[in-house]
Amino acid sequence: MKDGIENQLTPIRDVSHRIAGGAGTLANLSDLRTSLVEILERRERDPGIEAAAHDVYEGAMAIVESGTPPTHRQQRLLREATQRFEERLQTRWEEGATRPAS
Repeated sequence: MKDGIENQLTPIRDVSHRIAGGAGTLANLSDLRTSLVEILERRERDPGIEAAAHDVYEGAMAIVESGTPPTHRQQRLLREATQRFEERLQTRWEEGATRPAS
């Protein structure tokens, strides 16, 4: 089961890291959004995970749309938001909160 969550988190980690490093593009931002939405659609609704996903996206968007190298604060906020999202998702994964197959 751990491999499944890792496979879902890897693209988010990769894109977040690229964006925090200042090499992110609008295409990367779109990829991040797609990955976050796919994860949210597979889970039971959880406001904590949704808020954390929103924070990841907002942090990444602030960096990409600024058009300038990210500040240390922006990098830290995105890194912390990504970590918080991962922790909340892993906790729920361990609890078995998946959306029933339809």
